[in-house]
Amino acid sequence: MSSETPLGKQIFWATRLLADVTAQTTSLLDSIQDRLESLGERLGVGYLQFVEDDVCTDPGNWIPFGWVSNFELARDRQSPREYVAIQVDFGNEHDAHPAGTQALLSVLYASDGPWGYREPEARFDLRDTLELWEGHWFELLDSRLFLWQGDSDTYWAYVLPLTSLNSLEDVDRQVMGPLGTLLTVAPGEALVPAIAARAFRAADRVLRFEADDGAVRLAGGN
Repeated sequence: MSSETPLGKQIFWATRLLADVTAQTTSLLDSIQDRLESLGERLGVGYLQFVEDDVCTDPGNWIPFGWVSNFELARDRQSPREYVAIQVDFGNEHDAHPAGTQALLSVLYASDGPWGYREPEARFDLRDTLELWEGHWFELLDSRLFLWQGDSDTYWAYVLPLTSLNSLEDVDRQVMGPLGTLLTVAPGEALVPAIAARAFRAADRVLRFEADDGAVRLAGGN
C-alpha cells in the first residue's frame, strides 16, 4: 500500500501554504506602508504616499514570485516626484542570484518613476554583475548599497533576507533606519560612502556584497 500523500491533498495543502504566504506578505507590507507614510514628514524631507503595487507571477498567473509596492515622495510642490519601493522577492529555480535561494526584501529608490516588473529598466533583479540594467553599471557603497548616479537620475537599492524581519522592531531598524538616512540626500546631491556607512550602522542584517571587476558575490559574514 502506497504511503504517498494523494495528489488532491498535496494540492490542497500547497494552496493553503500559498494563501498563508500571501497573507503574511501583505501584513508585512501594510506595516511598512504605515511607517513609510509618516517617515517623510517626521524627517522633514516631504510626504511619502502609496501609489501602486505590481506583482510578478508564473506564466499561468498562479504562483506569485514577487511583490513591489511603490510610494511617491513629494519634497515640496515644485520638486519633481521621487519614488521609494519595497520589493519582496521569492525568486524561482530559473533565476539564481548572489544571495542564493533565500527570499529577499529590497528597498528601492528612483528619481524618475515607479518600480515594477513590466519594463526591464523599472525592475530590480539582483544579479551576479553590477550591470543591473543594460548599459547601467551600478557601484557598491559600503558593500551594501547598489547605486547608480547619472547627470539627472539616481537609483539605489539595499537588500535584506526576508527572514530577518520578525518584528516591528526589526522593520524599524533594518528597513526604516537606513531609508531615513538615505532620503536626507536631496536630488542632485552626491550620495557618498560616508552617508551609506552611517545609514547601515545599526542595520546588521542588510546583506553585504563584494564586487570584483564588475562581478558580484555575497560577502562572508552575512
